[in-house]
Amino acid sequence: MPLLHPTNRFVLLLVLSGAIVSLSPARAAAQTNAPVIELTIDPPKLVLGRTPHAEVTAVIKGVESHRSADIHIDFAVNTGELTEHQQITPTTVKARYIPPTDYFPQYAIVSAKAQVGDQTVRNWIVVPLWGVGEVTVKSLPLSMVTLKVGDESFGPFKANRRGRVKIPIVVPPGIRTGTVGKQVIDLKVPRFNRIAVLPEQRTLVAGDRERTRIYFYIVDETGRPVPDARLDIRANRGSLSSVREINRGVYMSEFLPPDEIGNGTASVVAQLEDDDASQRTIAFSIGSGAPAEVDIQLTPEEFVAGTAEPIELSFRVTDTQGHPTRAELDIQTDIGRLGTAQLVEQGHYRTTLTLPDSFAGRNRATLTIATGPENQPVHRQVSIPLRPSAPASVQISTLSQPVAGDGRTTVYIPVAVQDEFGNPVTRPVLAASCTSGAVPDRIEATDGQYVIPFTPPKVDGPEHAELTVKIDEVVSSMAIELIRPGYRLAITPQVGYLTNFSRLHSPLFLAEADVGLFDLLPGLHVYIDAGYYFSKKELNTVDARAALYALPLSGLVGYQLAINSRLSLTGAVGAGAVFLWNRTTITDGATIADRATVFAFPAMVGVNYKLGPGALTARIRYLYAKATDIEELQGQIGGVALIVGYRYALL
Repeated sequence: MPLLHPTNRFVLLLVLSGAIVSLSPARAAAQTNAPVIELTIDPPKLVLGRTPHAEVTAVIKGVESHRSADIHIDFAVNTGELTEHQQITPTTVKARYIPPTDYFPQYAIVSAKAQVGDQTVRNWIVVPLWGVGEVTVKSLPLSMVTLKVGDESFGPFKANRRGRVKIPIVVPPGIRTGTVGKQVIDLKVPRFNRIAVLPEQRTLVAGDRERTRIYFYIVDETGRPVPDARLDIRANRGSLSSVREINRGVYMSEFLPPDEIGNGTASVVAQLEDDDASQRTIAFSIGSGAPAEVDIQLTPEEFVAGTAEPIELSFRVTDTQGHPTRAELDIQTDIGRLGTAQLVEQGHYRTTLTLPDSFAGRNRATLTIATGPENQPVHRQVSIPLRPSAPASVQISTLSQPVAGDGRTTVYIPVAVQDEFGNPVTRPVLAASCTSGAVPDRIEATDGQYVIPFTPPKVDGPEHAELTVKIDEVVSSMAIELIRPGYRLAITPQVGYLTNFSRLHSPLFLAEADVGLFDLLPGLHVYIDAGYYFSKKELNTVDARAALYALPLSGLVGYQLAINSRLSLTGAVGAGAVFLWNRTTITDGATIADRATVFAFPAMVGVNYKLGPGALTARIRYLYAKATDIEELQGQIGGVALIVGYRYALL
C-alpha cells in the first residue's frame, strides 16, 4: 500500500517567484495615494534542516514623513511562528518566520496590520509550503518504478524482491495523489489549517464598551481565498458579533471584552465547520484601563507636633470600571518630606509623609496627586490637619498706654498661646482672672486668637491690676496700669475735598481738636475744628471772575464707638460760623470785594483705625451754610466733604 509519511519526513520549500498569492483589501486605497502595506518573504526557497527560517518584510508606502513616527505593525500566521520583530526604518518592519514542525504540504497565510496615525491598513499573502518525503510503492519484484506527482516525475527506482520500493518525492500543497503508470497513489497528505486570525488589539480593558475587530483570512486547499465560508467562532469570556465577509476570503467579527478582569485572559476560537483541521485560537490579555480615580487613606488622619512616626499614605488607583490599575503617581506636598511610593499590588501604592514639628504658621498640609495620561490627567488634593502639641507658653500683649479706670470702658488684650515648637495653640479654653476689674472666667479662641476683654475698676488715682492667664499647667501674669479717668485731648490735621455738586468745588483743610468726656458717658467727645477752603469760577451774567475764600469754625458733640482694640466709629453734630470773603474781578480791572459771616450747621460720620501712636481717620462732613446778605453767594458755601487725617492723642 503506498504511503506518504505525514510527519517529520517532509522538507518545507517556500517558492516566492510566481507562487505567492497576494490578496490586498487595500488595493483601491493605494490608487488614491492612501497608505498601503506591502509584504514579501526572503529567501524564496526554504529547505527544512538546511535553511531553518525566512524573513518577512512589511513596508508602509504612501505615508507622509511627519507621520512615520506614529506607525505600528502587527503580524499573524496560521502555521509556524513569526518572531524577532525589528523596526528597520520608521516605515519598515521585519520579522523572522519559523516553519511548523508538521512537514506535510500546506499553505502559510501571513497577515499584517499597520496603524498609521488614526488609519489602519491591512494586507495578506498566501505562501505555498512544499513537503519533501518518501512514498512506499508496491510493484513487480525487481521492476523499475517511476512516480509522477503533478508535473514532476520521481524515478525510476528498482523494487526489491518483494516488489516494494521507497521513492523520495517533493509535493506541492493542494496535490493529494500521484500516479505510477495508470495506478493512482494516495499520498496520504493530512489536512492543514486554512485560517489565519489577526485582531486589531491583543490587550483589552475589562468592562470597556468599545469592541475590537478580529479579522479571519481563509483559503481552500489550493491556496485560493474562500468565499461564503462557514466559520464557527466562540469566546470563553466576553461576547462576539456575527461573522461577516468584508472581502473575498476575509471575514470580520467584533469582540466585546468581559466586564471583569478574572484571570486576565480571554480567548476566541475560530473553526471551519467542514474542516476540523482548520482551527485557530487567539488569546487576549484582559486588564484594567487608564487611571480614572485615586482613593487616599491616611493613618493617622491628622498630625500632632512632636509625633515621632510619619503618616502612612495608601493610594488605590482604579480605572473607569473600578478595576485596580497601574499608574505613575506624581505626589507633591507643601510641607514635609515624602518617601518613595511602593507598589503593594495592582493599583495599590504606599508611601510615608514625614512632617516637621514646627508648622511655620500652617494649620494644614496639602497633598497633591497627579496620574493618568496627559490628555486625561487625574488630579486629587488632600488636606491633613496639623495640630499643635500641649501648650508650653502664654504671652500676654503689653498695653501701649495706661487704662483709664472709669469702671465702664472695656479694653481688649490679645493673648498668644504656643506649644514647645512655636505653633499657635487655639483649641484649649483659656482661664483668666484679675485682682481688680472684670474679665471672663473662660475664653475660647476666635479666628485663631485669644482676646481677653478687660473692664477696669473705677479709680481715683494711679493703681495696678494683676491679670493672670492659665491654660493647662501653664500660667502667665501681667500688671495693668490704671489711671484716673478724665479729659483726653487729641489733635487731628485733615485734608479733603468739599463740593455741593453744582456751584462749589474746593479743597478743604481742617485742624480738629477733640476732648473725650469719659466721666459723663463712655465714648462722648466734644470736637472743635477750624478750616479753610476756596473756590474760583467764571460768572455767566457778566464778563468777570469770582473768588470765594472761607474760614469755617465749628463745635460738635459726638460719640465714638469702639468695634475692637483698633477700629472705632465716630458720629457728631454741631454748630458754627463761616467767615468768608467774596472777590469779583471785572475784565476792565475793577474789583468788588464783600465780606460776610454766616452761621453753619455741620454733621460728621467716620471711622478711626489705630496705627502707631495715633489713628488714621476717614470722615464724611456735611456743612449747611447759606449767605443771605451777599446775593452772589446764594447756595455756594455749603456742601459735602470727604476728608482724611491722622488723630494724635496729646493727653
